[in-house]
Amino acid sequence: MTHIGPKSKIFQALSREGALGGGNLRAAVMGVNDGLVSNFSLVMGVAGGLDNPTVVMLAGIAGLLAGGFSMAAGEYISVTSQRDVYLHQMRQEEARARADEGEGRDLGRDLDYLGSPWGAAFSSFAAFVAGALIPLAPYLANLGGLAVYLSAALSALALLAVGAAVAVGSGRSAAWGAVRMLLAGSLAAAATFGIGYIVGRVAGPALL
Repeated sequence: MTHIGPKSKIFQALSREGALGGGNLRAAVMGVNDGLVSNFSLVMGVAGGLDNPTVVMLAGIAGLLAGGFSMAAGEYISVTSQRDVYLHQMRQEEARARADEGEGRDLGRDLDYLGSPWGAAFSSFAAFVAGALIPLAPYLANLGGLAVYLSAALSALALLAVGAAVAVGSGRSAAWGAVRMLLAGSLAAAATFGIGYIVGRVAGPALL
């Protein structure tokens, strides 16, 4: 019996698309990045518009939960869809092989190389929450007016660390990756803070 292994054309195509090999790790890295940057931006945006640490904390918690569950659902659907496509293409190749050679082919073991849908979902959720907690931590600690400054400082340090780790994992310079991540995340947070500040000054009195 001939086995279609990792070197089959379909398998290699999926690997090049990033569907295979370390799928859960990929989901975790994406989750940390998204959780950190999105909640940092959210916290700064609300803090810029309202001088109310309790409201900022509630918004940050809502962003953490909404983003975490959204990431988990997206990863689950993505990996499930990849597995479905792979199985469908493998069955087609199996049918052609039987017609040409009169032999069946083993499909089961190749699925081991695909990420687990539930594993990807859990990894993505946990990583997003871990990243999103960093800018939220000073507010959870009830530090009052200092919270916004500590949130920005902790988030900046985390952006440097995550950026360096991602760069090293991809064979790039750690310093380059750290600076790139810091600039990207800080610009996003600064933009939302500025927009929140303007909206808060214009619309805030009418809403409160």
